[in-house]
Amino acid sequence: DPRFASVSCTADAQRRVFTLRRGELLVAVNFGEDPAQLLLEGDLDLLFRTPGRPTFANGRLDLPPHAGVLLGPAGR
Repeated sequence: DPRFASVSCTADAQRRVFTLRRGELLVAVNFGEDPAQLLLEGDLDLLFRTPGRPTFANGRLDLPPHAGVLLGPAGR
């Protein structure tokens, strides 16, 4: 769906964490110098992660500095 209405973003300038949700996909990136933690709802699986070794379990996303992930629907 190319419409911008199906996209939502958040930017936490203080922590330097950016999220983008489009449909069932979620991109989260930590541009900061400190680790960041996000609590996420929904049944998601980790589809891709950067070499910084982010982790995702039980709705908790731990992003090391300068790391990012792509999350999508579980089981697909």
